Parts: sequence; structure tokens; C-alpha cells
Amino acid sequence: MCGNLQERDVLYPLDNMDSSSLVIRGCYVIGDNTVSDETDIFVNNGVIQSITQDDIHDKSPCITDKSIVIDAQGMYLMPGLIDCHVHLIFDGSLDIIEYVNTFDVDSLKEKAIQNMMKSLCNGITTVRDMGCTAFIVPRLKKKIQGGFLQGPRIFSAGNMITSKKGHVKTIARETDGSLQDIKKAVREQFSNDVDFIKLIVSGGLLSPDSSPTETELDRNLVSCAVNESKRLGLKTAVHAYSNDDIAHAIDAGIWSIEHGSWASENTLRRAARDNVVLVPTLKASYDIIENADNLPSYMVKNASHVLSNARGVITNAIKNKVKIVMGTDAGTPCNYHGDNAKELEYLSEYGMSNQDLIKAATAIPAQLLGLEHCLGSVKQEYEADLILLDANPLDDISALRKNIRYVISRGRLCRC
Repeated sequence: MCGNLQERDVLYPLDNMDSSSLVIRGCYVIGDNTVSDETDIFVNNGVIQSITQDDIHDKSPCITDKSIVIDAQGMYLMPGLIDCHVHLIFDGSLDIIEYVNTFDVDSLKEKAIQNMMKSLCNGITTVRDMGCTAFIVPRLKKKIQGGFLQGPRIFSAGNMITSKKGHVKTIARETDGSLQDIKKAVREQFSNDVDFIKLIVSGGLLSPDSSPTETELDRNLVSCAVNESKRLGLKTAVHAYSNDDIAHAIDAGIWSIEHGSWASENTLRRAARDNVVLVPTLKASYDIIENADNLPSYMVKNASHVLSNARGVITNAIKNKVKIVMGTDAGTPCNYHGDNAKELEYLSEYGMSNQDLIKAATAIPAQLLGLEHCLGSVKQEYEADLILLDANPLDDISALRKNIRYVISRGRLCRC
């Protein structure tokens, strides 16, 4: 598995896993539905310095006796995966709300560190965390950025904003129903270094007193929150299931639709028009149904209801060229961190090609995050967030879950 270098893979002495110089020899690079001939990739200080088939790296002055050189013949290189919907503090417990309310902040922080490493070691080099408590994840993000902690790139919503007595109210920022308070809630997130705002607009699967088909956050509050977010330079993602909630959120100017299970074709056309991204999170519902015997009946019923309409929504999204990205909702019941790439296998059953699935986990999420100039592709001068596989995911998308050999984050091999 990634990071466990075998002797045959190392051409230079390996006595420093933190070396800033990395050479990947003889790999096949996966591009836009293409696979290169045998290629050498040279990485220095976290950036792809050159991509060549000319075998010139031995002459590079940056190669030292501490450089890591991997014999990658027969392996496939591609960008690290980006999961656009995770909850790092959740651990897949049967009742995640009770779980979060049971443990203290330090315990939840340790669990988040374990979860993000499980994902990183399975090829998820970037995550969009869609809600925590006590601003645990924004603080972990700072430690990773400062080099004090190994982990994926994190983009964090901080604490979810929900309605009064709304879905996940005990682990989110509950509003009192006034415009003044929802503005305050947005400003609280901003002051705690979040990257975007997450609004719980519809009900959800996990609360006994909540339904995904019901509107919970008043439309005026949604518009107010989006406007306040824009004023502060933040984009907004919405947890929304019903068509009316999704349509209104698009009109309000949101950034991404999380779940989106009852979006009509007309609403999806509007999403495509406004460059709003769809994050279906199929895995969350499948994992609930697969573990139905251990979960409350209301949760199983909600998940079944969501999936009953998913095929039509995704078919219409593809037809109308809506941007779809991988998002797993990792951490929700029986939905474990590290198994993230299974989402792509579910999406493949709904008509997405392997080429489009790879884009949904790399290039398109990079666009969503505003990093398409430096992330999501294997290109010179791009950030070296990369994975090496011993099978071609263009042939079988499950290779992204089963066949990862090495994970490279910020130009360094991950210790897994």
C-alpha cells in the first residue's frame, strides 16, 4: 500500500522520507482519456518541475543522495483524488449526532486526524469538510498548512448553519430565525477562518424529526446568508434535497448543491447555466441501506427514498452538462473514511464514463475550489498531489479504491 516502498522501487538511498526531491520513473500518465508512453516525473519542493520521456533526470542538480526515486514501470500516475463532501469529525458511527455530543473537543480532534489520514492513505489528497463543531477542522487545516501535521489539503465550512430546531441542530450553528442572527452566524464562520459557508436548507436523513423533502431554512434567510457570505468574499454550499429548495438556492447565487436528490431537469439546466456544481453523495445512502439491520427504520426509509430518484437526477445532470463532483459524505453512518472512491463506482452505475468519473474526482473539483491553475492535473508547475496505481482506472474505475500503490501529497510520499 502507499508509502511502503519496496527495495526494487528505490534507485537512490532512502533515509529521509521528507525529502523535497522526488523522481517517478517510467510511469504511464493518465491525461484526458489518454495514457502516455513511459514517462519520468521530477518533483522538487512540492511542485512538478518537469515531465519528460528523455531520461534526463540523472543530470539534475536537484537530485542528491537523499532524493527519493521510485521505479514506477507498469504503474499509472494521475492527480490525487478530491472528495468534495466529508465530515472529518464523524467516524461512521450508527448515531453520529450522539457520537459528537458524547466526546469532548480533544477526542473529536484526534478522531478527525485519524479520519483524514485514512483518506489520505487511500488517495484522497484534498477534502472539502462540510461541517464540524467547535471549529475543529479549520484549526487542523492551519496545522497542516504550517507543516506541523501530515494530512490532505482541507477546505472547511467550519460549523454548519441550520434553522431553529433544524436538522443536526445539536452539532451545528442553530439560528433563531431572524435575518440579524443568520448574518451573525455567517460572520462567526468567517472570523474562524473558514473557506466557505454551509447552509442546511432541507431536512436530512439522519434526524428522526426531519425529512429530506421538507424545507427547514426559510428562503429569506437563505438569500440573506448567501448575500452576507458574498460580502465577506465567501461562497456558499447548500444541503438541499427538494426541487424548490434547490431552485431557490440557485437563484440566490450558491456555489454547490449537496445531495440534490429531487432536482428537476429544468432546475438542473439552471444549475448548468450558473455553473453550480452537483455533489450527489450516493455512498451515504447506499451505506445506510446496506446496514439496514443495524440502523433506525426512519433512516433506512429516507435513504431508500433518496436513491429512488437518484438515477433520474444524475441522468438529467449528465444530459444537461451539469458539473458533477465526487462527494461521499464520509463519516456518516457506516460510511467510513478511506473508502471514499467507492462513490465513483456507484456513479458509474448511473451512466458516467470512467473518463468523466476521473474528472469528477480531480479536474472538476479543482475548478470548484478555484485551483484549476495548480491542482487536478499532472502538468508542469502544478502541485505534486499524485497517486500511483498498478492498474488503469480508465479500464476499471474500482482501481482507484483497490490498486493504489503510492500517495504523494505536496510532493512528499505519505507515511501510511
